[in-house]
Amino acid sequence: MAGRNPRQRNTAHVSLCVKYTMVLVNVLFFFLGGAIFGFGIWGVYSKDVSAITDVIEGGTISVDPLWVFIVIGFIVIILSTLGCIGSLRENTTMLKMFRYSMILILILEATAAVLAYFYQDEVVGSIETFVMNGMKNYQDDPDTQFIIDTIQEYLQCCGINEPSDWEVNLYYNCSGVARVTKCSVPFSCCVEEAEGVVNYQCGNLALVPDTPDSQVIYTKGCKEAVITWLTNNLVFLAVVVGSMTLFEIVAIGMAASLIGDIEFVKAHW
Repeated sequence: MAGRNPRQRNTAHVSLCVKYTMVLVNVLFFFLGGAIFGFGIWGVYSKDVSAITDVIEGGTISVDPLWVFIVIGFIVIILSTLGCIGSLRENTTMLKMFRYSMILILILEATAAVLAYFYQDEVVGSIETFVMNGMKNYQDDPDTQFIIDTIQEYLQCCGINEPSDWEVNLYYNCSGVARVTKCSVPFSCCVEEAEGVVNYQCGNLALVPDTPDSQVIYTKGCKEAVITWLTNNLVFLAVVVGSMTLFEIVAIGMAASLIGDIEFVKAHW
């Protein structure tokens, strides 16, 4: 150490601008992860508790799609905590864990986007198959039931292409054995009579031929409704995706810069 230039030691420092910008970025990531995590928790607890209890008691617990949101939110919270604390404490181990994890996530996102672009038909077909199977098992799977109901209510649609798609369900099929729900659709297909008022029986007999169901249920298919929603919100979605990607790249760059500063300072101690 005696042979080192004192002036060189004095000029070695960690950029406070990069350090506290890194902290701010990770705080934003933390709240984003919290929002995703909260949505997953809200979704789980907003479902019919009695239906969940029946599934658990029946011993047929399926993977809850809403747990995907919970897991993603938890991962984002952990990574943002690593980045924030690593920056404040100038801990290169935590910062490197944050950086490499962000690079891996960015690579996975890019790979998924490329595959989805080149295999659009397969992706759409897989989604339709998933939804169709969900419609078949609507009464037996509370997780899928919650997702389908949420989509139909929010987008004001019914079935994949039209309400008659619900005939795939044994309980709603017009040739089925269920007397009460025969030739019907779920309540989430129903047009609200008043704000916040749900008529759980309004979908009964809605699939009977020549029934004037246009005033009772939504007649637009959810596939068309999703395409319309995506088209109307294309700019917004592009801005969100672009901002998130830029956010991740900036975070990776700042982590690398901060790691370099910290290691440079330690080398001149």
